[in-house]
Amino acid sequence: SSGINAEYGGDASRMCYVPSPLIQLPRTRLDLASKLAELGFLFRQVKLFIEQRLNEQSYGLIGQAFCSALTGELKEYYRLIAVMENQVHIWQRYYRHSNDIADIATI
Repeated sequence: SSGINAEYGGDASRMCYVPSPLIQLPRTRLDLASKLAELGFLFRQVKLFIEQRLNEQSYGLIGQAFCSALTGELKEYYRLIAVMENQVHIWQRYYRHSNDIADIATI
């Protein structure tokens, strides 16, 4: 296992993400991390499903169309994640800048 499973003890044999009881985080951060990890876990499950069936002729045209539609949804999900990540970076820069201004104002 790699990624979140290796770092935080997720159980890939289950059909959901279960964080390791060894993680030492405040409850609110653990809840947030678990929700984000669950999204990544589900994303991987859908991607694996698509990879296994997209070129499988026995899955039929409707199945291939379904996989194609899911691929489009995953691309939209990637875009959403990129936008959200960009917003986090903007917020972090603003927050640091605001703290710098507050530090200067107190001098």
